[in-house]
Amino acid sequence: MSSFEGSSILRASHRIGCHHGFTPLQYAVPEKKGRYPYPESLKLDDLDDPAKALASVCKAFKDGEITPSTTTPYFVWHSNITAGRPTPKNPFVQFCALGSQSPLTDAVLMRAMVALMKEFDDHIGTISVNSLGDKETRVRYQKDLTNFFRRHAGTYSDEVAELAKHDVVKAAIQFSKEPHPVEIPRPTDHLSEASRKHFEAVLDYLEATDTPFTLAQNLLRDNQAWHDTCFEVKNATGTLSVTGGRSHELPKHFFKSLPVPTTSAMLTFTMSKGKQVPSVKLKIAPSVMFVHIGDEAKRLTMRLTNALFEAKLPMMQTLPLESLSAQMQIVDKVNPAYLVIIGREEATKGVVKVRHRDSYNEVEVPISPVSLLIKHLSKVAQ
Repeated sequence: MSSFEGSSILRASHRIGCHHGFTPLQYAVPEKKGRYPYPESLKLDDLDDPAKALASVCKAFKDGEITPSTTTPYFVWHSNITAGRPTPKNPFVQFCALGSQSPLTDAVLMRAMVALMKEFDDHIGTISVNSLGDKETRVRYQKDLTNFFRRHAGTYSDEVAELAKHDVVKAAIQFSKEPHPVEIPRPTDHLSEASRKHFEAVLDYLEATDTPFTLAQNLLRDNQAWHDTCFEVKNATGTLSVTGGRSHELPKHFFKSLPVPTTSAMLTFTMSKGKQVPSVKLKIAPSVMFVHIGDEAKRLTMRLTNALFEAKLPMMQTLPLESLSAQMQIVDKVNPAYLVIIGREEATKGVVKVRHRDSYNEVEVPISPVSLLIKHLSKVAQ
């Protein structure tokens, strides 16, 4: 069984998280104003592990009396690895985007998770992607599943039959794990117009940024917690696995006043209990931040992500943020020395603007070849 060092997991998570715009949870919620119980309406025992971990993040924001929203989203990561304690059996790292309804967020999370996995193993499989749809979708899909199990009664296991009496989606999940001559109905055949547009946009971002993926129609999740996009990816040995997806309903148990559309992804390490984790210092002030204006600029930056990451530049991006004002709020908090600005005009010309924030001096730097951009950013990021 593989062994992973807890400190190296934390360092890699922070470096990759920062590069993609995610900060440690304890920095986003530095202190607790109160200690609220888990809502009685939320049945924790019925949730899978990624949903339970997401619930703990929502509770941390609730305890800190902070409410994420579509106008004030939060991008955080957390782990069950704690300095001063042994690395737990099967440690995990979870990235969460609370308050972002952009399909770009889904694509960014997938790419971030793959980058994190590659820190520990180069033999990473293709991302499997599906859409579970919204409430409107699920009503139609559950009706189709009910009819499906009635038509094929007697052809599936007793376990599936028992689950189908109470929850046809859970029955479908079990059915998809067993060999059958017929295929389970696909949720994508029932997508509402809103869910269809969201899913098409996610796939468009993945294709535009040359991100390998495959449509996995039998990839299902418990519909109490997960909706719309869902995805997973594993390494060849099965010691690393990512489970990710969107959740509309779960955050509602914690935040009643505003909708908090949320996407999260959990990377789990399969291992035995590890060594004690030493104290890990996580620097949270990169010298360079990217600001993006327009979809083409975001796609262009996503294509640059791997090259910039491999150059080990201390930089931060805000790709999932829709508006310029939201991006500038993060800029003011992080206070980097330089901004790299990519708008519609820059994307068309194939350049970026590098601006020193104190002096307002600004230069244009060509994106191709990318080595020139890396060389220039390496100088200003010192």
